[in-house]
Amino acid sequence: MLVALPAGRAAGCVAGANSAGSPPSPLATIGCLSVFAYSKKRDTKSQYTHGHHKLEMLWTAIPGALLLVITFTQMGTWAEIKFKGSFPQVEPIAEVWASQFDWRVRYPGPDGRVGTMDDIESPFEFVVPVGEPVRFQLRSRDVIHSFFVPYLRIKQDAMPGMSIPVWFQAEKEGSYDLVCAELCGWGHYKMAGRLKVLSRPAYDAWLKQARTEMLSNGSEDKS
Repeated sequence: MLVALPAGRAAGCVAGANSAGSPPSPLATIGCLSVFAYSKKRDTKSQYTHGHHKLEMLWTAIPGALLLVITFTQMGTWAEIKFKGSFPQVEPIAEVWASQFDWRVRYPGPDGRVGTMDDIESPFEFVVPVGEPVRFQLRSRDVIHSFFVPYLRIKQDAMPGMSIPVWFQAEKEGSYDLVCAELCGWGHYKMAGRLKVLSRPAYDAWLKQARTEMLSNGSEDKS
């Protein structure tokens, strides 16, 4: 389409694009032509229309119904995972502390209680047995964090001042990502821990070794 521009306005547009002494770029030329081509007044007027009322109701009702189906079919699973009354009747294996910017896993020492002087602390690594329900208490030292293990599809926020019970059961041995899924500060990216799933004998051996190292003064004969 050819557009006839008033001489003065076209010259001004080209001169602006050519202010540096170089030929006007194709983009600048197309821009100028578009401004003048579409700024011309038209005789036609806009028409008001409400739209298609039945169609709007339909595309609102169908997604709403699907969400209701998903909600009610998943309520049992949600209750099993999140409601304390549905938790497996096992003792908590550890206490997981989130802080800026690390994970600290505290296992009970020989006294069997967390929060005493003989606790075993494992930074950035949560070691659990395979094929068994694992309960733990999730806590935060400072801000809101989020305990997230993508492989297990488990995610739970850690709130300051709260001790939140969490449980899961890993069915396959291996080492999996443990990350913080809540933006918790400038070092958020550093909260990259590991969930290490071991067989029961390997887990017992790891726990025994960790207790030995915790009680060690470094002077034992390691030969």
